[in-house]
Amino acid sequence: EVANLVYVWFMPAGYVFAIWGLIYVALAVWLVSYTRSAPARPPRFGTVSTLFVASCALNVAWLAVFHFLQVFVGLFIIAALWVVMATLYMNVRRTMKTAAGRVPISIYTAWVTVAVVANLTTAITWALDGGIPVLNELSLLLLVAGVLVVGYVMYKRFDDLAFPLVILWACIGVGVHAAEASALVAFVVFLMCAFGAVITFVPLGRLRAAAAHARQA
Repeated sequence: EVANLVYVWFMPAGYVFAIWGLIYVALAVWLVSYTRSAPARPPRFGTVSTLFVASCALNVAWLAVFHFLQVFVGLFIIAALWVVMATLYMNVRRTMKTAAGRVPISIYTAWVTVAVVANLTTAITWALDGGIPVLNELSLLLLVAGVLVVGYVMYKRFDDLAFPLVILWACIGVGVHAAEASALVAFVVFLMCAFGAVITFVPLGRLRAAAAHARQA
């Protein structure tokens, strides 16, 4: 209801937020995995534990302030949450090698990345009393492109499949939401998502090499 008080262009459609169910289940799996490895860790309450507890506290704080329409305070809190999650992500990538240890944090960090952008655009839209026509649409396209690039980089840099999948899920939802205001803008967003998916997941280099090899044969 708070999010719907003013139309924000960069905002996933309502169904997209069902990902929170996946996030909480994944974090439960991660907690079990992390707890089972506790006897092998010299410090029982180390950096990863501290970062995870901090992320929980910031998440609760954001829910409270956003509920009470403190959008600008919420922006700073979720930005802090993103910093914590990014740090936790790097620690987990370095110290945990299993899917149960890595994937849940990847999903959560990717979603928080999207949430930061959505909160930023919400704050700006509130400050400008609905934003500025044309600039709203252009900024949406630029932000979608930027978020898709982040997903691409995370996949190529860390071989992290979960991160770009969450990004793609969110951006498609942004396109569905944008369709309420502009079918053309939504269509462009969907094209960008399709292009981003191909560039990220399709091994174009291997396909070109295979085609070249076939021609030589």
